This record gives sequence, structure tokens and C-alpha cells, in this order.
Amino acid sequence: MATYNPDVFELTDLESAKSIILTDEAQVSTQERWVTETPYLLAQLQQWCQIEGAAQVLDFGCGIGRMSKALIDATSACIWGIDVSQAMRAHAVSHVNNARFAALSPQMLDAATQAGQRWNLALSVWVLQHCPDLNADIERLFAALKPGGVLFVVDMQHRAIPTVADGWVDDGLRVEPALRKRFNCLQMIPFTAPKAPANLLGSAWIGLFQKPL
Repeated sequence: MATYNPDVFELTDLESAKSIILTDEAQVSTQERWVTETPYLLAQLQQWCQIEGAAQVLDFGCGIGRMSKALIDATSACIWGIDVSQAMRAHAVSHVNNARFAALSPQMLDAATQAGQRWNLALSVWVLQHCPDLNADIERLFAALKPGGVLFVVDMQHRAIPTVADGWVDDGLRVEPALRKRFNCLQMIPFTAPKAPANLLGSAWIGLFQKPL
């Protein structure tokens, strides 16, 4: 089995971090994707989920806080950003630059969950496709949500695991069926962001999943 390479995400330069979060695809640049995709996803999230008052939201795989910042700018939500990368967490605190945001490791999320903290809403955007232990991270999200809580997911039909010797590898697992084993799927649509790279259209999706009551 190929060796997982977490160093892919340990980028100390902000622009490099952005480029790994939203890669250049089919002649569509990172910046183009950033300015068109972000409001598209925010609008979809707000359409599907009621985010009222100082709602507590979990941003799983927050990266530099792209979606956290958009959500904080648009609502009064308080967001817990979770990321495996220490560099991404540091970038996120600076990028979001708001007292309603905190960046934590997955282990700190586990500790909060074990202490009884639960969330009504979590989001995971372009993340689960890269997690080396997909089912373990789905269980982590399941544990973090309250019964009836919802999970907003943007992902691919294939997986892309960063490895030391073989680059990005598809391990054959699929995110959507794995989520359906633990959550109820409330809604699912194709990803159709404006100016989206052609290779994402038809292969990427947006879904809303609910933890059973």
C-alpha cells in the first residue's frame, strides 16, 4: 500500500496553500475558481441549511479558512475550523481574522467531542476524497454532530490520496456510499459552479447528509 504523504498540505506560503486547496484545472486558475466557486457554495449552503444567530458550525478540513471566512462574513456563526495541517491552521487564523473562528487539529476535535461538545451543522468541502482513512473521518464527523445534525459535503466521485512515491492515488473507495452507511442523504446535486473546470462538471457533487435522530 502506498504511503500517505501529509506534507503535501504543509505549505508555509499562502499562495501555495491556496493552489493546493483549489488546484488549477482545465485552464481555470486557482484565483478564478476561488472568486467564482466560493460564493456559489456559500449560496448553496445557506439555501439548504438554516444558519441563525451565533450558530456553532464545524468546518472539517478548513484549509486556510476559505468557506469559514465567507460564512462568517455573511452570518453571525461561530466556526470551529478543523485541519490536519499545522500550516493550514495558521493560515486560517490569519485569513479569517475573526474572533468567531478557531482553528483546531482533528485530535482537538476528538477531545471536544469526548467532552460532550456537539454541532448541528458541519461542512466538508473537497476534503473526504483526500483523507487516508475515509471511514475513520466519517465516524469522527458522525460523533461530532448532534442527532438530526446535518453535514454539507462537496466532493468527487473518485478519491485522490497524496502519497510519497505515487503522487495522488485513487484507493477505490467512494465518499458518497460511505457517507450513506452512516447518514441519511437529504439532497444531492451535481457541482455546477460558474466557470467550473470541465473535468469537475459531471464528476463532482454537493450533498446534504443528516445524522439519524
